[in-house]
Amino acid sequence: MRLSASALFPLVLAGLLAGLSYWLERATTVEEQTRRAKARHAPDFVVDKVRLQRFDASGALLQSLHATQMSHFPDDESTAIIAPTLTYHRPDAPTRITAKQALMTRDGKEVRLTGTVRVSRPKTPSRESTLIETEALTVFPEEERAVGNSPVTLIQGGNVIKGGAITYYGKERIAELSGGVRGSFRRGQSE
Repeated sequence: MRLSASALFPLVLAGLLAGLSYWLERATTVEEQTRRAKARHAPDFVVDKVRLQRFDASGALLQSLHATQMSHFPDDESTAIIAPTLTYHRPDAPTRITAKQALMTRDGKEVRLTGTVRVSRPKTPSRESTLIETEALTVFPEEERAVGNSPVTLIQGGNVIKGGAITYYGKERIAELSGGVRGSFRRGQSE
């Protein structure tokens, strides 16, 4: 039996329409799934036991981040971090920042730390140890700057200073406290 072109035309057309319908259904389903995922604040991936490191052009370690868990959210491109420890590695002494949790913005230029936030530097031959404690702190990693509007305690050696807010400049090692600042200083302390 031989089929003519005019007899095959409807079959070919039906096949093309079926293929096109399938393709359209798949394309709109993927787009719809993407749209729905972005409409709700749910993670698209979760990583446990996180270890990230950042190096300079010569290969020297600049920063490291360790955390219990990291979750990425596609709706706002933010990243939630559980139990983060961020370390700025320096030749003289590292600066370590810890918290119960953190939220990092899409571009990673801002990290909001909450829950028992601690910034610490160990004692060196030329400086006393430093500890800053607060409940919330926003860190700008590239600038090595942190800002907090929660009550804060700064302990350096035997000196204790408390305030209502802080701006910390990590590169310069300067902490500015404001909002009802009060403190006690150990006698003979030079810094």
